[in-house]
Amino acid sequence: MFEEADNFCGYLPWGAFRTTSFFTLPILIICSSNPVLASSEFSVQRMAQFDVHGTPYGCRASVLNLEAKSLYTWATSRHCVLTRLQDMTIDQFREIRAKAGGLIVLLPEDIGSLSVDDRQHILLLEQAMMAQEVSIPVYFSTYNGNLEGIIKEVTANSNAKPGQRESALTEILSSISANGYQTVVSGASHSPNKQSKIPIIQGELVPSSMGMHKPSGDANRNTVEINPKLPLIIITSHLDTFGLLNEHLANLDVAVFLTLMDLMSKLHSTMSTAPKYRIMFLLSESGSLLNFQGMKKWLDTNVDENVAIQNAEFVLCLDAIGQGDAATLFMHVSKPPKEGTHMNNFYKHLKIAAQRFGNVTVEGVHKKINLADLI
Repeated sequence: MFEEADNFCGYLPWGAFRTTSFFTLPILIICSSNPVLASSEFSVQRMAQFDVHGTPYGCRASVLNLEAKSLYTWATSRHCVLTRLQDMTIDQFREIRAKAGGLIVLLPEDIGSLSVDDRQHILLLEQAMMAQEVSIPVYFSTYNGNLEGIIKEVTANSNAKPGQRESALTEILSSISANGYQTVVSGASHSPNKQSKIPIIQGELVPSSMGMHKPSGDANRNTVEINPKLPLIIITSHLDTFGLLNEHLANLDVAVFLTLMDLMSKLHSTMSTAPKYRIMFLLSESGSLLNFQGMKKWLDTNVDENVAIQNAEFVLCLDAIGQGDAATLFMHVSKPPKEGTHMNNFYKHLKIAAQRFGNVTVEGVHKKINLADLI
């Protein structure tokens, strides 16, 4: 508590020190931290950890038994920082990661009630936290009124403005009069799962009348092959099962993905409605947090051996549906689609379909894809 005053006594003569101690010790005893009458318990989840190509990411520690401090009053590695997720900036997290002893983050009670800017801030913060190795224990708690009260209490002891740190003398005086909290995390130690893999589900719809044919010389066999001359459409999405902590995710992208698969399957089952296209569906388990490693692995394995994939006429990736502004759909393209192309026609039909609902708009976003942007 008094790290900042380690050498204070060295500047005083022995007699002056005895006189000073006679007057100051009673004051310190009277003003000292109020004893904690009861402990508060709440469930937490440790920040995820993983390795990609031998490079470690995420939290690597789990043991925590430190004094609790706020986002603006912590000072050393003997402090555990308590904060709300929306209050912490990326720069503050990096400083905590480098100098603090631990971090406990309280998640919002209702993320949907936050502003678009706050949700975007949380998304960027999550990506920044997962983009590096974290040597200190980091835990997350779902919304808990008792924990929020503790965070408010340890924050109220600080006179510093948000984003500023107090002076050493102010921190010493605040620590004398403040209520003291000790954060302790109990439970089994963590162990790495070396058997984890990124699964990919692949399926393909082919018109039964023209897409299948008997292999040459195998007229008596029941096996069939896919006609490679049919033009190819690829629809992809990813299942959100990974993040800073394990939680239930909406996975609206996958809901749309499965709906399209069901509709296209019904069209292909009837001769009169079957399109003259092969439609390939790809579902991976890694999204933006892992830089779509699952889909990248699939491309590395298949694109060189399959000429049809290289010459696919149309590729659609379903991602981030329902996030941010739910009333707006964004169509991202690497270059502006030319008039008369499949991409341009799709964009026009998407806007026409959105107009039927009245409260849904479609906007185009042009951004060049950086293929060298690896995790």
